[in-house]
Parts: sequence; structure tokens; C-alpha cells
Amino acid sequence: MKSRSELEELLIEKLIVEEYRDRTISEYKNTLNRMYNHFIINKKEINNKNLNDYLVTIKNKTELSRAVNVIRILKEFEETFNCFSSSELKKIISEKSNNRHRPYDPYSLSEVKRKINTIRDKKYKLGFRLMIVSGLRVFELSELKKQDIIFNSDKTITLKILSGKGGKVAEIKCLKDDYLYKELQEFLEDKLEEEKVFYSKIAMQKKALRLRFKCHDLRRAYSKLVKKEIQESTKDFPEDEQKEILEEELKEAMRHSKIDTSYSYINSKRIEV
Repeated sequence: MKSRSELEELLIEKLIVEEYRDRTISEYKNTLNRMYNHFIINKKEINNKNLNDYLVTIKNKTELSRAVNVIRILKEFEETFNCFSSSELKKIISEKSNNRHRPYDPYSLSEVKRKINTIRDKKYKLGFRLMIVSGLRVFELSELKKQDIIFNSDKTITLKILSGKGGKVAEIKCLKDDYLYKELQEFLEDKLEEEKVFYSKIAMQKKALRLRFKCHDLRRAYSKLVKKEIQESTKDFPEDEQKEILEEELKEAMRHSKIDTSYSYINSKRIEV
């Protein structure tokens, strides 16, 4: 079997080819090391049963997805990992999703906004409010600099995303929020153009959890707000055109490659709008 460093090198090369972000690649390296250490420390052979037993112990779905993807990639280069078919790996992920317990009961956007509005620290408060009107992923918010935020004459905000999911570049015109427009503009006055505006991904996530909501639910709320805006603007259109426009504009706003992914957001029961 290849050494840890050889496996890591092969993994990184493949992830670079598949255009993964540097931070994501670093997370994959950590996942590989945790997996490797598990088998070394426990003196276990890498085979179908032992790998499956290891995957079952992973409680976090994101970590499980990375571990499964590591196996998917490494089985191309190392026969030891070639003990699952693609369908078996997909089944492992789907079973984890089906068995996940819901950590919180569904809640409303108005309830979340009330909590956000009680925050005194504006890096948190304005960051969360910006996520609601932009649909930003939390890592994208944490990377924003002053120069990436544009205040338009119609009192809307445009954001420049230089490295979104999959390393993609994007320009987002936010939904209108008069309070955010005024407060964020004032907040940025004494900031440098190259200065990051908000806290790190981890800090934002932990603050949200303390307030009993999840950052990604703000993106779900955004999808529903966008849907409402599109439906309002097309209410006098023929039904077939309404559906076509909704799917096209919703997918674009969410920056999804498939409309089914966007539908999973607007149909989510985690947060009500």
C-alpha cells in the first residue's frame, strides 16, 4: 500500500483537477489523515468491512461526505480502497441523511431576525442580515472585503464573490433592505479597501448556534424570499412562462447548476418565511 504522503499527494492532485478551493483541499487532507490514523492506531486492515465500520462512526454529514469522496478518489490509485462500488458509496451518504435527527424545531425568519437585531456587535448583526438578502454561504461572507461591497443608487447592495463554491466568481445583487444599506455603509466608512469585513466562518456559525439557528438556514430563507419576489413580478404572466422564469431566475440567484437543488431549498421546512 502507498504511504500516507503518497496518498495525500494523489488526493490533492485530483482535487485540484476537479477545481476544489484551497480551504476545501485542506479540509480533505485532514479527513484523510483522520482516516489513516484510525487504521494505524487501531492496527486494522483497510477493507470493505473496516472502512464501513469507520464511516458509521462519523456523526457529521459533511465529514462523512468528505471521507466517502476520499475513498472514491483513492480507489482510482490504490487497490486497497477499491472495495466499494459507486452505488454503495452513494447509499452510505443517503442512509446517513435519512437517519439524521433534527437538532432544532422549524422556526420562522421573523423569529431569527428578532434574535439577530438584539446583537450589539455589528460584525455579527450586519453579517447575518446580509446573508438573508444575498443568499451568501457563510464562508463567502467571511471572505468579503470592503472593496467587494458596492452600494447602488437604487439603495440596493451588489456583492462581488471572487471565490465561491467550486472557486466560482459571481456578482450578486441583494434584495432590498433599507436598514442594512444605511448601517453597512456607515460601518464600512473607517475600513480599508482590502480589509475583511466580517468574522470567520467558524465564529459566525458558533454565534448562530448560540442563538439557536443555523447560518445555512438564512440561505434557505433567501431562496424563499427570491421566489416570492419572482412570483410577484410575474403574477400577470401565463402560467407556463411563470414557471419558466421562476426556475431560471431562482437557479441564477442561488447559483445552482440544477434547479432540483434550488427546489430543495424553497421546499425546506427548516425555516418559514
